[in-house]
Amino acid sequence: MLFSRSLTYLTNRLRKRPQLSLAALLMLVLLAAVLVQFAMLPMLRQRAREYALAEIANAGGQWAALTNDQSHMRLLLSGADVDDELIKIVSDNIAVFPELVQLDLFQTQVTDEGWAAITGFNSQIDRMVVFENKISEAAMEKTESQRPSLTIERRK
Repeated sequence: MLFSRSLTYLTNRLRKRPQLSLAALLMLVLLAAVLVQFAMLPMLRQRAREYALAEIANAGGQWAALTNDQSHMRLLLSGADVDDELIKIVSDNIAVFPELVQLDLFQTQVTDEGWAAITGFNSQIDRMVVFENKISEAAMEKTESQRPSLTIERRK
């Protein structure tokens, strides 16, 4: 009799499942979502970099190292395929190019709109070389007054 009671008691204890409150369950789901996002962040950055590099390559863009260790890079964009749309892609993905410090725009279709996109919120680029673009002198002067640390070299 004692044995059967003990067995019944143990069986009943083992059948009970731990219960989570709704708040605890939500916290577990939130924690899982944060961990998944944290794990995926490098992959998402790499995809953004590859997308921007492909668009730059399609437009004929060229990368050049300014230092031997390639920690400072220059991006040369030239030709009719370089327009405000491409500049916005570069601007939107600038965080995946931490080595980009100089941007050269030669004979492009870039206007004041593209100029504002790349210079407006980006303090990473510290030198720009412009030649035969559709960027107005007023837009460049405005940028110089807003960002005195940015060197804008105008070539004629």
